[in-house]
Amino acid sequence: MLFSSYIRCIIILLLNHFFYLFYYIIAIILTGFQYIASDLESHRTDTEARFAFFFKLHSKKKNDRILVMIYFFFALIVSFSISIFFLFRYRDRAYYERFSGQKNWWWLWDFFFLKQKKVGKPFCFAHFDIKDFKMINENFGHIIADKVLARVGEVAEKEPWVKHLVRCHNDNFALVTELLSEKELKTKLLEMFDKMDSLPEDPSYKIYYRCGAVSSEHSIAGKDMVADFAKLAQAQGIKPSATEVIIYTESMKDKYFKAKKIVREIPRALKDKELIVYIQPKHNIKGRLSGGEALIRWNRHFNEFLFPRSFIGYVEEAGLIHLIDFYVLETVCKKIKEWRSQNIALVPVSVNISRYTITIPFFLEKALQVVDSYDVPHELIEFELTETALYDNQEYIVSIMEAIKTEDFKLSMDDFGTGYSSLNLLQKMPLDTLKIDKSFVDNILTSIEADEIFKAQVILKNILSMTKDMNVDSLAEGVELEKQKNILERWGCTHIQGHYYNKAMPIYDFEEMLQKK
Repeated sequence: MLFSSYIRCIIILLLNHFFYLFYYIIAIILTGFQYIASDLESHRTDTEARFAFFFKLHSKKKNDRILVMIYFFFALIVSFSISIFFLFRYRDRAYYERFSGQKNWWWLWDFFFLKQKKVGKPFCFAHFDIKDFKMINENFGHIIADKVLARVGEVAEKEPWVKHLVRCHNDNFALVTELLSEKELKTKLLEMFDKMDSLPEDPSYKIYYRCGAVSSEHSIAGKDMVADFAKLAQAQGIKPSATEVIIYTESMKDKYFKAKKIVREIPRALKDKELIVYIQPKHNIKGRLSGGEALIRWNRHFNEFLFPRSFIGYVEEAGLIHLIDFYVLETVCKKIKEWRSQNIALVPVSVNISRYTITIPFFLEKALQVVDSYDVPHELIEFELTETALYDNQEYIVSIMEAIKTEDFKLSMDDFGTGYSSLNLLQKMPLDTLKIDKSFVDNILTSIEADEIFKAQVILKNILSMTKDMNVDSLAEGVELEKQKNILERWGCTHIQGHYYNKAMPIYDFEEMLQKK
């Protein structure tokens, strides 16, 4: 009984101390490190009084008091030992991937970069990922995909020039190399990627990598930003079916800071009405106006006119593209309401919806709210999705498309032919119009090799034939020449869009076209 009483005393006292420690921390935070010392002293005195009380209660003999002290200090040692055990155990877990056992980014940061600040030895750095890794996961399963990730570590460990390799997240890796010239760095990275360029289970399936590399000069100068430099270079890799190793340059950093500046300005630009909606007319193959596509322009500070290609990509990466998409939709709806009040004959106007916007859970609800607030008939609004919108979560995107169609909106796929849509997926999508990318139209007449011209023509003719059989309208983008228009008409294209008829124009010019219609 005496022993159990002592244990209870020790537990109560330890809990008492932990409670007051927690109390002190909260008090210090809430008072901005101005907690009154006298209060702390009073708590200390009170705790000591509790000790004295328990010692007095259970330790009437000297030997008992000594025994209590032994129990107490033994409990402290055990508690300290357990804390140290869990500290080292979970510290290791914090530095390694749970399933693969590979070192992670935090290991590289704590055990290399922090030491590197003191030592300052030259090194090279690279950051890379596996292109279309999601497709490997979906087509072969997560077990095969995990093997691919593990093999990256196995191959890199055998390279004598690789000092450290860590897995950052998903299929992203970072590695540190010995001092190499830019040419050597690129060559060795490409050779390493060649050793793991296919699936062992299916050698015909090729694996491609996107890698940004930083030379020793920029690694030392960049210090804490070396990973950002590598990611900037990595982002330049856009070829879908090739392994790319891109060396970082100073111009990329300038581009990065420009992107950051642009992204910060977007909310202000929207508020100040610097973003302007243009409309490019669409025509049926006979030349009659059949619709329009809303496009964005940025009159930055009202003295610099920017086209979408100079800022949209940055806005997408920053996750703000939905602000522009809904801004364009509301601007179009506002004008349609105005035109309806003037009894102007109307045609559908399409609004581009990015793959980021359409995956927002409240997308359709928000779109309906905007359109209905201006009392716009749904059939006058067409949503254009790019083919790349289907890269991620295809089933979910198709379900959203079906929901859009149930609300009587029109739906089209933009830039068809630039991505990887399968014919099986195409038959599931409830499309009204398939927009054929400008590159197909250009290749009708301008390919250098006669064989290329023939292939381009065969592909385009079959796309047009397929849309006709599917009862879907076809629209060829970028038509600039009469010869192109005539060929498209002969092959069964139903609509065209391009400079042959009209360039993108301010809304008031498009309004004049409607009035003349």
